Amino acid sequence: MNKLNLTNVIKALLLMVAVSLFGATHVNAADNSTAQSSAETTQQALSLDQLLQQVKLGTVAERRELRAREARFLADKQQQAKLLAAAKKQLEQLQRRSTVLEKIYDTNAKAINERKTLLTER
Repeated sequence: MNKLNLTNVIKALLLMVAVSLFGATHVNAADNSTAQSSAETTQQALSLDQLLQQVKLGTVAERRELRAREARFLADKQQQAKLLAAAKKQLEQLQRRSTVLEKIYDTNAKAINERKTLLTER
């Protein structure tokens, strides 16, 4: 805080103390300008406090939202890992089935060729 603002804050505090002790009727007209600047300073302080509070609340809300997003991300990641594992398992099963079917095909192709040969020999 610079010296001018600190001075205004001190004047405002002294004015508030004087008003609370002696009442507003004892405050002279010269202090009216000080009262206005102190009111502005007080309003700025309130505004700064309010701003700080809003920033704190916003930070809390952002953290909450970030945690929720991270939780969704982890849940999605786990779900995707499960889907990937299931797809790999299915791929392995299909590859084994393909190998079996290829062997059956080769066996049948040999049998057909042998029978064709027998037919042509007759």
